[in-house]
Amino acid sequence: MQLISGKLIASKIEAGLVQGGSMQKVLAIVRANADSASAKYVELKIAKANKLGISTKLIEFPDTTTKDEVTAAINKLNLDPTVTGVLVQLPLFPNLEGFRGEILNTIAPEKDVDGLTAVNQGRLQLGESAFVPATVGAVIESLRFSQWPDDYDFGGHEAEFANWLKGKNVVVINHSALIGRPLADILLNYGCTVSVCHEFTQNLKALTTQADIVVTATGKTQLFDHNFFKTGAVLVDCTSVTTPHGPTGDIILSPELEAKVAWLTPVPGGIGPVTIAYLLRNFAAGVN
Repeated sequence: MQLISGKLIASKIEAGLVQGGSMQKVLAIVRANADSASAKYVELKIAKANKLGISTKLIEFPDTTTKDEVTAAINKLNLDPTVTGVLVQLPLFPNLEGFRGEILNTIAPEKDVDGLTAVNQGRLQLGESAFVPATVGAVIESLRFSQWPDDYDFGGHEAEFANWLKGKNVVVINHSALIGRPLADILLNYGCTVSVCHEFTQNLKALTTQADIVVTATGKTQLFDHNFFKTGAVLVDCTSVTTPHGPTGDIILSPELEAKVAWLTPVPGGIGPVTIAYLLRNFAAGVN
């Protein structure tokens, strides 16, 4: 088993952003939750953006805030010409979760750097130009790295990559609008056979043991051992949960797993850093 280096992929993406020159526009982050993991993730985004010369604006709301207050703030950002990218950090406060779709769709599609508005998700489904959700983009780039680890470049080898993906049997264990559904759309457009699984899927192992590629994002951690995968599979683990023993993912590491699968994204150091870099790449593409 070889590891897919998220840090190397992220550094390649970030190098391209630095080469693009100074960015005077602003990335606005709207946070309306009390989730500690989310707060840490926002800190990482801001720190990385600032390191790359990208200005940020953080707008935080208390737990007493209303849906109308959040959408009003987003509309103000839509009208601000200095703000080129807007994202809403999820999850939302419990009283706002029922309005998640309305809140996300308030973001102007051209500023939707997280790719979560209905407009961008619809364009993605149709194979049209759209902002790709950052974690989804990170998965695609991780798969690309698995084929050209010594010659990886963002978006590189596209013709060969498309040919490699064509006909692959892929299992995605997540059906959210943040990861599973848009990822399935992209993989279908590449010609993959995709099974989107979730908590109600029966006999999951029968699907994963036949898959060339497995992408898992349950958020639960330590669910799948080597018996769930076939020999030579490529595994992308999008889960990262902080435990007393450090961050862990969905996939259980073992000598048996290492001897069986071809590639795996580590936790930490896998999908996480690529997701942040891809988000900032989306922002840069919007600016340009």
